[in-house]
Amino acid sequence: MGYATALGIADTELDLDTKLHWHFTTNCYPPIPLMMIAPAKAALALVESGESDEMVEMPSGAEHRKYGSQVPAWVMIQSLHLDAFVSNDAYTISDGE
Repeated sequence: MGYATALGIADTELDLDTKLHWHFTTNCYPPIPLMMIAPAKAALALVESGESDEMVEMPSGAEHRKYGSQVPAWVMIQSLHLDAFVSNDAYTISDGE
């Protein structure tokens, strides 16, 4: 479990939904609810396009403890442990600054 395992799954030919489903349910403890797949995909797309400060909408009924229903993409990546799913050129672990 952890980052090395996430790197391994990220490097497979599986579709992104399947990768995230596996990561959230098997590689994260406690497991992350599957309703977070859509915002995770949105955050990944924003970070890959260089827009890591753009906001991502949380699913109905979910809120981030600091940001509420709108979360910066880079925060979503860190909160959901998605660093392994982002290319090294697009993102590095930081505090968003």
